[in-house]
Amino acid sequence: MKKAICIICKKDFLIPPWDYRYQELKFNKDKPCVCERCGFSLQQEAITVTGISPADLDRLDRVYRIVFK
Repeated sequence: MKKAICIICKKDFLIPPWDYRYQELKFNKDKPCVCERCGFSLQQEAITVTGISPADLDRLDRVYRIVFK
C-alpha cells in the first residue's frame, strides 16, 4: 500500500497495489491524488451541475468511435 495525501481534504489515505494510481505514485511520489470520498463528491457535484452522468458520456463515446472510425 502506498500512502498519499488528498489534494482536496488534505488527509492521508492508502492506495492499494491494484489501483492505477499505485504505479504512478511509485515513480512520482509528488503526484497529486484525490481520495475515493472526495473523488465521488466531485463526480456527484459535476453530475448535478451539468446534468450529464459518466454513463451518458460512455454511450456517446462509443457512438463517436463507431461513426468516426
